Amino acid sequence: MNMATRWVCAVGMMIGPCAGVVFGQSQGKASTAQVVDLSESVQRVTVPLHGSITVATRAEIVRADVIAQDVADVQVLSPKRILITGRAYGTTSVVLLGADKSQSVFEVSVELDLRRLNETIRKIDPQSEAKAISVRGSILLTGRVSSAERAKRIAELAALFLPSSGTQQQTFTVQNHLDVAGEQQVLVRCIVAEMNRQAARELGING
Repeated sequence: MNMATRWVCAVGMMIGPCAGVVFGQSQGKASTAQVVDLSESVQRVTVPLHGSITVATRAEIVRADVIAQDVADVQVLSPKRILITGRAYGTTSVVLLGADKSQSVFEVSVELDLRRLNETIRKIDPQSEAKAISVRGSILLTGRVSSAERAKRIAELAALFLPSSGTQQQTFTVQNHLDVAGEQQVLVRCIVAEMNRQAARELGING
């Protein structure tokens, strides 16, 4: 075990299990490619739960270690390509050892894959700015929609994408923070009308 591996596993004893893969020991298939520059300190990569992405590095690596093995798994496919698979919701770190003995660390966040949900939201309300975001298994709806009815449909649809709760302490929900454009416009008109009436009273005009 080299110094880099001992360091990663020592950190893993404090944070979680440590899993490492040396180039040549693993094979896998690429699904989505993202580039991680070893010259930069820390970057974040989002991986779908039970899904995989391929991370391409600009420099050659000889080893990849993941700190929390229960959150994600890492496999070295080639000197410039690794495969990361999401196992559980959460965030962990991957440490890459370069061929020149340099180290690079980037964060991995495992979340729900909501691409289909966001595509459907755009079909329900093409003019909306609504977006679904995964937050540790729950779904956060943000942005503005054109009507309250469409906001309700989007929230009901999002509930279908929630995972089943694993334990009593683990409950996944839809947090609906959608703004309805029409309601905001009515509120603004009411505020303006009230201000106009107040100004009229101050001027002694009956309103």
